[in-house]
Amino acid sequence: MQVADEKAVNELKVNLENLPELPPDSHSFFLVAERWLTLPGGVRVSVREAGDGSPVLLLAGVNYGAYSFRYLFGARERFRLVLVDPFGPEGLRLDAATGMDTLQDFCAALEPALDIGGALWVAHGEFALAALVAGQRHQVNMRALVAISPPSPPTRWQRLQEKLSGQSGRLERLARRLVNDPFRAAAELVEYADVAVISRQELRWLARRLSTLPAARVMAGQLLALAHPDFTRPLEQLLEQTGGNTGSFPAPLSILAGAAGNPAVQEFARTLNRAFTGSELLLVENCGDAVQAEQPGRVLEVLDSLTGS
Repeated sequence: MQVADEKAVNELKVNLENLPELPPDSHSFFLVAERWLTLPGGVRVSVREAGDGSPVLLLAGVNYGAYSFRYLFGARERFRLVLVDPFGPEGLRLDAATGMDTLQDFCAALEPALDIGGALWVAHGEFALAALVAGQRHQVNMRALVAISPPSPPTRWQRLQEKLSGQSGRLERLARRLVNDPFRAAAELVEYADVAVISRQELRWLARRLSTLPAARVMAGQLLALAHPDFTRPLEQLLEQTGGNTGSFPAPLSILAGAAGNPAVQEFARTLNRAFTGSELLLVENCGDAVQAEQPGRVLEVLDSLTGS
């Protein structure tokens, strides 16, 4: 075991050797070939696609990544699953001033590129926010949206930035901290390790995203942007302009959050539920913020209800 592995896992009070090499039932994810899609502007993202049936677009957030959707591929006989990971080494570049707009434009570009108009959207974290704004502004044509753990103003990213960059906050310093100890950085991105959620495979998979300086610079820029108060301003303005009541969402909207997760995420989920008339709020018991990894069955139940399966 590498020293960096030990340092990361000791901080999380979890013994790496006690984590499974692969979590149960994750094999379907690794049977799906990965391809690369180039969008306008040269953004190159990872895509995994499998299955038949109603199209479902899966959008990964920053901290858990595409691997957190692995269990949903067990439903590939019921759905056409299209998983997009926007935050690889050649993925999105963010800054605080245009961060949410960048994510919205990315959402709008996906539909024609993937030929997936009218799909069910399942978006986690930051992309749950982006999909909400893009849907409300009619930039995308979605059959329904399942928004998982949309974050409130990103205090967790501020804490992470402070952990990894010290007091300077400069991109280059943060990037070098990421690349010098990628396992520790990966563990802090995930925030905790539970055998139902993470494995040795996942720590190593996340660490590989930070293993070269160019890739680490991209991630550092994303973290610095996400930690800035301006990042969520477009969504906050949307809520403020309507007095906290946006009316109904253009498509069926389900908001999921873990009952054992971040209280700020839960409260923001309630705020969104009140703002969007007719939306559904589901606080999943015995679950943290990565509902798709910790309680994938509940996500599939929501998808089945939306498709009438």
